[in-house]
Amino acid sequence: MCFWKSSSMLDAMYEISTAWDTVKPSVLKNSWKKLMPFITNEDDEIHGFTGFIENEIAIELTKLANQVHGGEEVNKENIKEWFDCDSCEPSFEMLSSDKIVSSVGLQPEEREESENEEEVDSAASKKISHGAALNHLESLLDCLEGEEKSLLSDKLILHRLRTDIHKKENATKKQTTILHFF
Repeated sequence: MCFWKSSSMLDAMYEISTAWDTVKPSVLKNSWKKLMPFITNEDDEIHGFTGFIENEIAIELTKLANQVHGGEEVNKENIKEWFDCDSCEPSFEMLSSDKIVSSVGLQPEEREESENEEEVDSAASKKISHGAALNHLESLLDCLEGEEKSLLSDKLILHRLRTDIHKKENATKKQTTILHFF
C-alpha cells in the first residue's frame, strides 16, 4: 500500500514511457505477424489487395467535381496531375516500415551505450547538493524543451528525476522527531 501512496500519475506516465522505450521494433513486428497472419511480407501488403486503381478514382473524382459549382471544367487529366503533383518533390518517397523505424532516431542499444557512458562520468564527479542539482536539472529541462528534436522520453525521465530530487530535498528539510535520536 505504501507504493501506491508514494507514486503519482506522472510517475506512472514516466514508467509507461520507459517501458515502451525498451520494446524493440522487431518485437512489435513479430507480434503483429502472430496477431494478423494474413500480413506476411516485409512491405506490409495484404493478400488480395491489388492497390487502388488510379484511373477509376480519377473518373469518380471527376464526376464529383463536375457536380459542384465551379468544378465543371475539371477533367480526368486534371485529377491525375493532382495525384502526381508531389511525386517530383525530394521528400516524396514510399517508405517501408523498416525504413520508418530506422529513421526515428537512436536504436535502444545505442541509447544504452550512451547511458552507460553517462553513469561512468557521473560517478567520477563530485557530490553536489540537492538544491544545486535541481538548478542544473531545471536548466537542462529548459534547454531540452527549446530543442525541436528532443525526445519526449528524455524529458519525462528528467521530470521524474526532478520529482525525486524534490522529495529527497524535502525529506532532509523536515524536522526530526525526538524519537529519531533514541
